[in-house]
Amino acid sequence: MSPLHSSAPPPAPGSPSPGARSGEPAAARHRDRPVYTLADFNALEEAADELLAREAEAVLADGGPTVTMAELLADLFSERGDGAA
Repeated sequence: MSPLHSSAPPPAPGSPSPGARSGEPAAARHRDRPVYTLADFNALEEAADELLAREAEAVLADGGPTVTMAELLADLFSERGDGAA
């Protein structure tokens, strides 16, 4: 198979897909234009992870509530009637 063709299906319309920006790998595309370089996307992801970890540690330090992984997954994948996405 040539490098220009892939057996993988194309991404759904509007979903992020790998690409290139000025010859550099890009993490997301919008209407066939790269939005972020992969390095920028990874840095943003790492910063978000760090922020969430700090917030979680602060909640735990204050004696905040905890849940099991099973409870978290059940909540994430449950059908909620309160308008939550």
